[in-house]
Amino acid sequence: MLSPAGCGSPAPAPPGPARFGQTAAPTASAGFPATAYPAPMATMPPEPTQTTTPAPELIPGSTQTYQALEQLIPSGTIKDYLTQKVGATAFGGKVFSAYQVMGTEQSGQVTRLYLWALVQEYYLDGQTLKDGTGSSLPVVLFIRQQAGVYQIFDYKDAGEGYGNLTVNFPAWILPMIQLPADQYNLRVSLLADENRLAAEAFYGIK
Repeated sequence: MLSPAGCGSPAPAPPGPARFGQTAAPTASAGFPATAYPAPMATMPPEPTQTTTPAPELIPGSTQTYQALEQLIPSGTIKDYLTQKVGATAFGGKVFSAYQVMGTEQSGQVTRLYLWALVQEYYLDGQTLKDGTGSSLPVVLFIRQQAGVYQIFDYKDAGEGYGNLTVNFPAWILPMIQLPADQYNLRVSLLADENRLAAEAFYGIK
C-alpha cells in the first residue's frame, strides 16, 4: 500500500477507469490522544468509567489522518472489501487488490476514504501466472462505527467513463485522480507489482 506520491513511467494515462481483461497493462497508524481524567477526591472512591476509542480527526488530504484511520480499518480489511465488491473472475482465478490512499474526509459520523484501487484476477495456465479480469479506478469507501467497531458499509466509484466523478468525489481530491501520465503509470505499476507478488505467493510461484 502506498502513500500519495508519483513520478515517471512511459505509457499514457487512460481517459477513465480502466477495466481490462487478459490484455491489461502490466499490473502496479498513528495513535490517538489519551483522554485525561481528573484524579478522584481523596475521600471518594474512584467511579468506574467506560471509554471508547475516539475516531481520529480527519482532515482532507492529510496523510497523518489516513495513518490514524488505519488503526481502525486494517489494510487487509480494505483489500478484502475491494476484492468482494469490485473484483470479478473470468478465467477461474483468484482476485487480488492493492490500493493507494489519496485522502480522507469526515462528515458527521461517516468517514470517507478516497483510494485508487487496482483489483486484478490472476490464474495459472499450466505453470504460467497470467492476468485475468481487472479494474484500475478511484474508489471512495464509507466507514462508520458500529457496535464499537469501525466498518466499511458502502462504496462508490467514478463510473464508466468517469461519469460520476464529480458526483462522488470532491474537487480537492480530483488532482490526485487526474495525475499526469507518468505519475499515473507509476502508481498503477507499483500497485500491479504488489498484486502480482501476492498472487505468486498464493500460487506458490518462485
